[in-house]
Amino acid sequence: MFLIIIFFLIIMENSNINTNLSTDNENNNNNEVKDEDKEEQKLLNENNILNEKKEENEQDKINEKNEVNNNNKNDKDEHKKEEEEEKNNNKNENKKEEDNNNNNNNNIDNNNIDKNDKEEHKDDNNNNNSNHNENEEEKKVKEEEEKKEGSNIKEDNKDEIKKDKDKNKDKEEEPQQNEMQYSHTLEETMEKYLIQKMPDNSKEDANFKILFLGDSGVGKSSLVIRGIKKEFDSCYKPTVGFDLINYVVKINDKIIKLQIWDTCGQEEFSMCNQSLYKNATIAIMVYSIISKKSYDNIKKWVNHAKDLSNENIIFFLVGNKCDLYNEREVSFNDAKRYSKDFKFFVETSSKFGNNVDNLFKKIVIYLYENIVKTEDENNDSKNEEFITEGSSSFLDSKILQIEGKKKCLKCC
Repeated sequence: MFLIIIFFLIIMENSNINTNLSTDNENNNNNEVKDEDKEEQKLLNENNILNEKKEENEQDKINEKNEVNNNNKNDKDEHKKEEEEEKNNNKNENKKEEDNNNNNNNNIDNNNIDKNDKEEHKDDNNNNNSNHNENEEEKKVKEEEEKKEGSNIKEDNKDEIKKDKDKNKDKEEEPQQNEMQYSHTLEETMEKYLIQKMPDNSKEDANFKILFLGDSGVGKSSLVIRGIKKEFDSCYKPTVGFDLINYVVKINDKIIKLQIWDTCGQEEFSMCNQSLYKNATIAIMVYSIISKKSYDNIKKWVNHAKDLSNENIIFFLVGNKCDLYNEREVSFNDAKRYSKDFKFFVETSSKFGNNVDNLFKKIVIYLYENIVKTEDENNDSKNEEFITEGSSSFLDSKILQIEGKKKCLKCC
């Protein structure tokens, strides 16, 4: 009996050992599964990161290709325009040559006809001289009259031909001639003054606010950049809000600072923001010669500027993109007639720089002549009047004037 009990106990212990071993194995298996799941998740995360990086790289490559394609398109468009301009110039030259050749042929024909007429008249005269001496004088008179009439006809024909040529030239080169004449008169006025660009941190004698207003896309920003930085960017980037650029210039020992406000062409912002127009001295109204709509909207911009700024604001009118005269929608003569209400008018090209420097020089000269110079003269006259008061004699007043000017120079 005792042995049976011992045997039973041994069997029980073995069963407990087996159960413990099985539980340990199960735990180990579960831990291994968890470790494998973690490793799989790590691998998945790494794959996702790599895929995202690949997608980003592919997008960057696509964007670069698009930029290259856009640049190539712009270059092709420019080449096409240049080729079209060259073709038009060649056509005009060929027309001129044909007209000249036709005129020369006409002149040669007229000369040959005159020679034949003269030879016939000479033969007739020789035959008649032997028989009729009286008719010689009459024939000579007739010949002289015919020669005079022929010369008059030739001169009339030449004048008509010249007029036709001039008319054709005026029609073909009307925008270029108008621009050249206008720029020539501008350069004559600019020669009176020496204008130098100064660093932005220079101490100025006068400070003025200049606004560039007009519809979007007329080239206000490119006009400002061409005038100040002498650069041109063919990529169109619309202005958001406004850009402020300082332009410091020296003219006749006076340093003038221009605060140039390049505004956006959106009516909702520019026409309702009164702070843009506050204390403005000059408003440059810009339109595009290839956009009749932008030209018609100038009146609207002028009215808003008058309502939101001071009463003494000065208006300049600028027709931009004059290099595209083949696509012109606004004629030079129409704009010049309308510009009678403005202080200054000019057509410019931001791309090639036509009249851009003259525009900025005109702004500086106008401010100097009408504001800076007049204020200096008024200050000098006031100082002289103040010093001469209470002087006992003419000599005393002269001495006081000289001393007063020295003191004025020191204090001012």
